[in-house]
Amino acid sequence: MKLVAVKITNNTDRIINIGNNAAFYTGKTMIYPMDVLSIENCLKQSVPSYLFYLLLTPLTFSFNGSDPMPVGLILGPLITGGNMLSAASANANLYNELMQYDILNRDIQVGETVFGLIGFKYLDYAPLTIKLTK
Repeated sequence: MKLVAVKITNNTDRIINIGNNAAFYTGKTMIYPMDVLSIENCLKQSVPSYLFYLLLTPLTFSFNGSDPMPVGLILGPLITGGNMLSAASANANLYNELMQYDILNRDIQVGETVFGLIGFKYLDYAPLTIKLTK
């Protein structure tokens, strides 16, 4: 999956709606953009995967044969909690930005320029073009 930032200027004499009367092409092949929820599911971080840092909990540290200090009791939960909060916040920010810059099914007025994010599956590195369909 590739996330593409686009700038679209409507230079026609009619309103363009991405998805209804405009389509994306790479070469001669029409490609279909993904919806926001599908993009988010492909790109978001897995928050529960950070629970593996709790395996650091039994970690101990000792200086020159002294009694071991249980540093893992602090280190494991601290790293786990910090990473889980950070990942959850990043996922929320990703969703908000995808919604803010979603241009699918949006009307682009004559002479208007819009900026957006669009996700595509199976997109190669060929130039991306937009063609009017109706």
